[in-house]
Amino acid sequence: YRLKLGRAYSNRDEKLRKSDVLACCGNDGIALSHSGPCAMGVDVGKVKHVVILTKLPKERYEIIRAIKIPSGPEGWNQISDLAKKYNVQSTVIDIRPYEDEARAYQRAHGGDVANPATFLCEYSDTQMTDFSFNNNTGVVKVHRTGIFDQTHRLFSMEKIILPRQCPETEEFARQCCNCARFEEKDKRRNIIVNRYRPTGDRQEHFRNALNYGIVACSGHRVGTVSRYKVQTYTEVDNEYDRN
Repeated sequence: YRLKLGRAYSNRDEKLRKSDVLACCGNDGIALSHSGPCAMGVDVGKVKHVVILTKLPKERYEIIRAIKIPSGPEGWNQISDLAKKYNVQSTVIDIRPYEDEARAYQRAHGGDVANPATFLCEYSDTQMTDFSFNNNTGVVKVHRTGIFDQTHRLFSMEKIILPRQCPETEEFARQCCNCARFEEKDKRRNIIVNRYRPTGDRQEHFRNALNYGIVACSGHRVGTVSRYKVQTYTEVDNEYDRN
């Protein structure tokens, strides 16, 4: 780990700063709906973290919502409702720790076999390609370090747009910064590798949900949209506190 070098900090190439993420905030409020097409990433736990986004031209993205779904039996139904409100066409969901629940959602929102609308994500530290979609299993395997590097670059190069600063975007930004890239020795292969590990309070759920959302946007899974597609915005900036 970097600490072995006697440095108890990470530089901007290894760890995002909250100010870097909030610098990507635009002037628009939180959209309560969107005409899409949108993609959605879901980090699964007792509390589910959902990121809904659109793909813009020139490999840019816009975050439409970053919302926590409280624990409880209605959580998946709330995610289904969000998918309808934001015209979500492609979804990637964390396969663990509740694979049975994620599979049930996938069956209900899977699309056709030839072009599935929902995939479950499995991170891999050894995969050579960035993404590998398997239509038969409904699983997409993702190179973990690669997707963290990609979302890091999106913020550092300001290729991602957030809603204007508010409690929801601040919590999203905080969690996106709760991980850093470290050098580790892969004992099995006897090589030095770079891996992202949680830092701070280890709450990195929104960063993972963003990773899944970017995977959901990949290829031709969702089309690019204009930033001026019809949206309905909140009139206040405390929508995060209401959910």
